[in-house]
Amino acid sequence: MNNATRTTDWSTSADGGPTEPSSTELSELKRQLDECGEAQGPLFGVRCVAETINRTVASHFVTSVLVIVFLLVVGTLIAKA
Repeated sequence: MNNATRTTDWSTSADGGPTEPSSTELSELKRQLDECGEAQGPLFGVRCVAETINRTVASHFVTSVLVIVFLLVVGTLIAKA
């Protein structure tokens, strides 16, 4: 088949209608998100925070070590004074 004569059969999900999600779609999305949150358990938020901290420290490992060493040195100097 010649590429110049090929037509596409796809369309956008809006399909000529409004592009905003309908109230039905939004309520279904909320229901699904609520179910996922319940399935994760009560400590899901705590795990998210812990993962964020871990990701931040891991990506700035050298900086984190230098800050800790600096704080220890400053704390030692202040304690001696």
